[in-house]
Amino acid sequence: MKDWQEFINRTPDEYARWIDGTSREAAQIEIAELLRIPEGKKVIVDTNIPLEILREISDYHHVAIMLSPQSMSI
Repeated sequence: MKDWQEFINRTPDEYARWIDGTSREAAQIEIAELLRIPEGKKVIVDTNIPLEILREISDYHHVAIMLSPQSMSI
């Protein structure tokens, strides 16, 4: 993008696509780092890994989803 105004003035759909794309890109890095943790060691991870990927790599009962009202995240 050419400037911050173009970044801020995206449509909600454009922003959602950007968030999804960056989450998927970051997920690759986060998963690579998680694989470096010794097997059997318990960890808590604050992540933006998309749910469909978490379903593939983690047990259902080992994932907690934390949500907040939209007004709080704006």
